[in-house]
Amino acid sequence: MKINYDINGIGKTMKNLLNAKSLLGLIIFTFMIGCAGSNPELVQEKDKEIEQLRAELLQLEKNLDAEKILSLELGTEQEKIKADLAVEQQLNKQYKIQIERLKSGGNSGFVLGNRIVLTSAVLFKGGSAELSDKGLEYMYEIIETLAKYPNREILIEGHTDNVPIAPGYRWKYASNWELSAARALTVLHYFEKNSKVDPKRIAAVAYGEHRPAAKNNFPEGRSQNRRVEIVVGQTLPQK
Repeated sequence: MKINYDINGIGKTMKNLLNAKSLLGLIIFTFMIGCAGSNPELVQEKDKEIEQLRAELLQLEKNLDAEKILSLELGTEQEKIKADLAVEQQLNKQYKIQIERLKSGGNSGFVLGNRIVLTSAVLFKGGSAELSDKGLEYMYEIIETLAKYPNREILIEGHTDNVPIAPGYRWKYASNWELSAARALTVLHYFEKNSKVDPKRIAAVAYGEHRPAAKNNFPEGRSQNRRVEIVVGQTLPQK
């Protein structure tokens, strides 16, 4: 919607520019034909009109260039949002499959696909380690699944992409190490408070940007790298 508005704005600016150029040409033509040999005051007045119109033309050309740049930037941003949304939708399907696999393997002696991978876009509110509403829904499902493995260790891994923390957030997260640690600990504390899991069985670890799941060259890869992985590990000895 916004991009269409800006494209229409470019068309309007272009129309104004063409009209101004036509008017300038008409004034100059009229001046050359009708004012040759006229008095100096009239010539000076027409010169001022021409200079003023030329200045308006220059400003219109600058406005047109600025609107073209803005339109290109908005188009690029819209494509980025579409790509991120497509990746998130695809990953949501994969999460459901992973959880169902863990549920179905609950009574067996081993776990097939023992790693649940959740991107930060799904789990957390933007730019924070606070669980989103969608993230809370997934936590509820995961707790149900982990209850089927009462004797296994559970490792919660925090990961980020390679984009440095923005200066405005460094008072809270000095680097990606701190952000990945905070998110892993958020999940750990949620399990601790909302499930019967023995604290001796759970642990959190921060990997920052150093164990990427995909290349960081493109938004899709960075989206996959901003994640928390929940690993159902080995059976712990009973004491």
